[in-house]
Amino acid sequence: MNAGGDANIDLGKGNIVAEDVTAGGNAKVAVQNGNIQMHDVTAFRDASVVNKGHGSINANNVTSGGTTRVALTNGDLFLNLAEGRAVLLRMENNTAASRVNQVLAEASGGTGPDVMMTGNFIHIGSMAAKDGDTVFQLSAMGAGNQKLIGGDFSVESLSSRYGTQMPYLWSNRGYLHVDEGDVAMNDVLAVDKIHLDNEQTDLAIYGRTPTRDGEQLVYWNNLEMAYSKERGFQLYEDGRLRTSRAVLIDAGRNYGKLFGDNLSVVDMMRERVSNTHGKFTFDSVLLTEPGKALKEQVFFDMEPAATDFRQKSASDEKIVVE
Repeated sequence: MNAGGDANIDLGKGNIVAEDVTAGGNAKVAVQNGNIQMHDVTAFRDASVVNKGHGSINANNVTSGGTTRVALTNGDLFLNLAEGRAVLLRMENNTAASRVNQVLAEASGGTGPDVMMTGNFIHIGSMAAKDGDTVFQLSAMGAGNQKLIGGDFSVESLSSRYGTQMPYLWSNRGYLHVDEGDVAMNDVLAVDKIHLDNEQTDLAIYGRTPTRDGEQLVYWNNLEMAYSKERGFQLYEDGRLRTSRAVLIDAGRNYGKLFGDNLSVVDMMRERVSNTHGKFTFDSVLLTEPGKALKEQVFFDMEPAATDFRQKSASDEKIVVE
């Protein structure tokens, strides 16, 4: 289907099977109940592929010059590429089979997110800010506008020259690998485990008893205090990490009682007592390699620098405990 203006395919009930849909204006493909199976959707303005009832969406590329929106209520999303000035992926009541290979959007500098994602399972291959000279804004939530992603959240490659910002990431399990730029998350909560890394530093955030999985840094969340704290994590491109209100229980020091069934409340509290505010700046150069002990342990007192991420003005201190 090729339209010089808007293109609209809207089916009340049944399956939609189509090849390419190209529109000089807006493109919309929608079904009330049924599956959508198609190749490419391309729009000069906005592109929308929506499944309002029961059924999955299986497509190649959905791209637009405006907002690209792909949404389903009950089913799975299989998509190669979602691209636009802004991208909305609403997967809602989906399963672990859902996957989007690539997401491209602009870092607009606006008040809303550049990429918004919802779902029980959010699996993204790569995500990048293709244009823009400001921080890339991402939002990820669970189904039904719940803050917690009940299944998994994963982005295998995140790239943004001017850095990435997320207001929160609450997930049962998660994986985020940063290939380019700093990343800042104002509030991170793990029920099971969230792994965050870049080329210089890797860390694990646990909501359960940690296991020895080889990360340089291990943090712990107290789920009973989930709504009374905001645990911020800022991972810088050079490998430094700043956290707020999270409990660091291992930094390559190989404590004997921090793993397995031997992990106790006393072990967790030991770091909390020495770090009453839970704020760290960590420099990965103090580690020889993942799993090895710190070269040295040096702590400095300093005032918080909440604007480090945006201003790129972090100081040269190695580990900072406030």
